[in-house]
Amino acid sequence: MVKKSILLSTYKDIDRPMSKDELKDMRKKMYNDLRISEITTSHKKCKHRYHVKINGRKETELKNNKNNNNCSVCWKAKNMPEELKDISYDMIDMYMRNFYYEDSEDFNYNYNLYDLENVFYTWLYKE
Repeated sequence: MVKKSILLSTYKDIDRPMSKDELKDMRKKMYNDLRISEITTSHKKCKHRYHVKINGRKETELKNNKNNNNCSVCWKAKNMPEELKDISYDMIDMYMRNFYYEDSEDFNYNYNLYDLENVFYTWLYKE
């Protein structure tokens, strides 16, 4: 039996428009609650790019210019229960397609991306 996972949660759409400032505040709160750093890491082999945890080993290594070859996303997905592996790989793919170039000026953050980002980082760092 699979323990409860955010990957099995039901998406709930919003019933009103949200301003960019409101989304920005929600994102900031999520980052604080999940202890997500502004520092990102990327891995050449798997092409995963993501924010590391505040005061985590990866953040320390990146700040000290040490080699960071281990991908937390790959490790987490590989160690998922069999029943959740396909769902986790689909979610990872969706996250990477939407957030890999989030630094570009074309990036348009919206509620759907907020929800996806929340699921991704809750899965990665809280489960």
